[in-house]
Amino acid sequence: MIGVLMKGMDQGLLNKMIALTQTGKKCCLFSGSPLLSEVPALFPVFQPLRAYHFEGTLVSTDMSTTEMLSKLVLPKKKYFYVRSLEWTMLQNCDYNYLKSIYQNDSIELIAANKEIFEVLKKLFKEPVGISEDLDLEEI
Repeated sequence: MIGVLMKGMDQGLLNKMIALTQTGKKCCLFSGSPLLSEVPALFPVFQPLRAYHFEGTLVSTDMSTTEMLSKLVLPKKKYFYVRSLEWTMLQNCDYNYLKSIYQNDSIELIAANKEIFEVLKKLFKEPVGISEDLDLEEI
């Protein structure tokens, strides 16, 4: 099973999860945000704290969910889908904090594009791949 740890609601990623369930694969969402009413209930939605009991493959979608992901011991695989260089928008940015997220040995990075791939490779570690539109079926 694939789980997605998401802080807010991303319609594009929700559509990917819906498409994944239509292929017969199982997935679930961990998010504290309420689902949009037009999103069909094709997969379970849990509060983020339930991720501490998740044993499948888990994908985080931003720095805060990746910080949580780094503390989880049960997922068999962990990925951080890096869609932006969000640390560039922080006022006070501690490099050691960034290293704890982007250089975590238990988490593989997936870059959203070539530019992000190159920055991550130079500053932290090489991502396992590039996926402009995260393909959950390949994880």
